[in-house]
Amino acid sequence: MKNTKWMGTLAIAAAGALFGALCVVRGMPSQAAPAAKIAVAAVDIDVGQRLAPRYIKLVDSPTGKIPVGAFSDPNKLDGRILAESMERGEPLIERRLLPAR
Repeated sequence: MKNTKWMGTLAIAAAGALFGALCVVRGMPSQAAPAAKIAVAAVDIDVGQRLAPRYIKLVDSPTGKIPVGAFSDPNKLDGRILAESMERGEPLIERRLLPAR
């Protein structure tokens, strides 16, 4: 009988500790990694398409995951021509564009 009481008390204490830990974790704001804005394709774009503002949008990207040649200024892409097709959400990077004139 004493052993059963002890195990019941232990189970209630463990459940309380778990509940408290969940409350603390859910109540703490997550620490987001630093981010920077990069230009991505706003829609699917065909090869040879001249870029215009309607094809470009800026999204947040973790600073450690920004692709080489990515653009943070969409104005630098205006009028550039795609060397290959791109799908919506893909980063617009220099190597996927024809040389600027």
